[in-house]
Amino acid sequence: MRQELIAVGHIGRAVGLKGFVAVYPTGTTFNTLKPPVSVYVGHREQQVEKIEIELIKEQPKCLVVQFSGILDRDAAGELNGKNVYVNKERLPILQEGEFYHFQLEGLKVFVDKKNRCLGEVVDVLSLPTTDALEVKLENGNTVLIPYNDQAVVSVDPQLGRVTVKGPFIEEML
Repeated sequence: MRQELIAVGHIGRAVGLKGFVAVYPTGTTFNTLKPPVSVYVGHREQQVEKIEIELIKEQPKCLVVQFSGILDRDAAGELNGKNVYVNKERLPILQEGEFYHFQLEGLKVFVDKKNRCLGEVVDVLSLPTTDALEVKLENGNTVLIPYNDQAVVSVDPQLGRVTVKGPFIEEML
């Protein structure tokens, strides 16, 4: 059975000379990891290597991480641009009504009162002010819909749908 990996961080530049790297968490899951802990590192989920995190230090703009076997700046530089993944089972359990971004991808988007299908969620973006659903419309165009109470009425992964407010969406189309 293929394991499902979820990206929880993005590796940036090398920090210092002893193999540390800057990691920028995507969401809050990375902050729950307690070293030593095994994770996966790679550019894509399909091409990863298992590696252990030995140390995590909090810095103002990122986390500074030491991976096992990465002992100098050159080796740390090889990790630049890769993602950090964990098994889906390691994700914290969310409260009712909360969803991980990957759970929203692939859901159909409907307008509330008309029950008209607009398209499908192809991505969820974390923007500076809010998260946004990237929706591929039935006509092939894409639109960003804020993932907030002003635009989204409900999310039902069991039914495979997101319902958005008609008046809000009609202004965007």
